[in-house]
Amino acid sequence: MERFSREKYPISQISPGDILRKALKEKSPLGRQAGSYMERGELVPDELIISLIRERLGEKDSQSGFILDGFPRTVEQARALDETLKEIGSSIDFAESGQGKRKAHYGHGKDNRDHSGLVNS
Repeated sequence: MERFSREKYPISQISPGDILRKALKEKSPLGRQAGSYMERGELVPDELIISLIRERLGEKDSQSGFILDGFPRTVEQARALDETLKEIGSSIDFAESGQGKRKAHYGHGKDNRDHSGLVNS
């Protein structure tokens, strides 16, 4: 996904990879947990990625809007995102996969949705 200019668009681009790198660099508690999986060559579990995303969505610069880049990738992540958005009083208006084959319109009609909230197009 092309990075947006913060001057032109006052919204944050949120990527799990960027969040992981920052958490590792800052040696945050979640970063240290993620690092232990990465050092062993294992995938970072969904619950840890979800915790990092929740933490990031709570930051001030996400309050005026955000773009999620590379999240959610699993059904568990999609369900957790739905819960998180309800908790913070937010919604996703539009989402598109890299191939543009699946789109999500959160907060609108539920026609043609599967359990993750994605619209099959």
